Amino acid sequence: TQTAAWFEDLISEAVLSRFFQSSHTKQHLPELRKQVAEGRIPVALAVSMLLED
Repeated sequence: TQTAAWFEDLISEAVLSRFFQSSHTKQHLPELRKQVAEGRIPVALAVSMLLED
């Protein structure tokens, strides 16, 4: 239903918002983006590192 889809969308938005607002993400994201762009680490590894507590 449309309500269920809206519910799922709101959850996704909240999770992404919390992720990007976290101090861990803010601290590590710029350097990991740089390393990925330069081909120094794989994308999957960078994502895994960001998702660590």
